[in-house]
Amino acid sequence: MAKEESSGKLLAALSYFSIVGLIILLIEKKNKFVVFHAKQGTALFALELLIGIIAAIPIISIMASILGLAAFIVSVYGIILALTGKKTIIPLVSDLGDKIAKLLGQ
Repeated sequence: MAKEESSGKLLAALSYFSIVGLIILLIEKKNKFVVFHAKQGTALFALELLIGIIAAIPIISIMASILGLAAFIVSVYGIILALTGKKTIIPLVSDLGDKIAKLLGQ
């Protein structure tokens, strides 16, 4: 395992906890492993916010609850990937994370 992965595992894992990923994305610039996971964590946070807004609509609240559970499961998966030192792209989430990072000037 590369030094970058081993030294950044904790920060990378924390990136999947709510707004923490956004904070880490704004602060961390050097460790590409941490930035990779912070982008995905920030994207999941944005999706969870969107799902929360959608859940307020009664007709589709059940679907939003299912999507919320899926986002939680993907977050747990991301934490496991980070703690094991893996950089696995999560489809859709990774692309959204890259777009959010560009908007933030990262």
